[in-house]
Amino acid sequence: MPTSRTQVKFRRQWDAVGWQTAALRPKDCFGILLHWPVDPKSIHEGVPETIKQIVAATIASLGPVAFRVFFEHTLSARTTIIPATRRFLLWRIIERLTRQWPVDLAIARTTADVQQLFEQQWQLQGQVALVLSASFLSWESLESLQRVRDWSRQEFPPEALLLIAPAVDGDGLLLVGKDRDILASTQTTLSSAFCNAGLEVKIV
Repeated sequence: MPTSRTQVKFRRQWDAVGWQTAALRPKDCFGILLHWPVDPKSIHEGVPETIKQIVAATIASLGPVAFRVFFEHTLSARTTIIPATRRFLLWRIIERLTRQWPVDLAIARTTADVQQLFEQQWQLQGQVALVLSASFLSWESLESLQRVRDWSRQEFPPEALLLIAPAVDGDGLLLVGKDRDILASTQTTLSSAFCNAGLEVKIV
């Protein structure tokens, strides 16, 4: 749990290679990096609980959140599961070689359920989530979220308001949007919530 002196930082410019976010930002999008200091003693404990709760509440207020599922048993019955298509063995080998193997997806609508995205390979940087403007994904966007590992050559999914992904070791959070105003509004909401929770906020 963070203390009252925990600091969170928003960055509009950062070393995308060092933070391992270069492959997570679709073409022609705006981005913000949110990160927090990591105590060496708690480096394997994941995202601080207060930060998880605030981020989950903020994005859940915007719309349904679709994210990748690796441990389905941790999800509640309220969460919608979209299974990945299982293909023939030869095709699965090709998918592995091209880093395009599919994963199951979840669509969550409550803060508690959205918070589960941080328990689904967040620290291993396997997670990508989309905040949706509607309750559905087109087939193309569904395929992208299930399969794409390098988003840098992808168009931003048309049904999405925001894309969210972990930075290096899960110790930061990338927020990407096509609409600068939505991204700025989300940052403002997060900043206010962090301050109200007693966290120190810096924009650098």
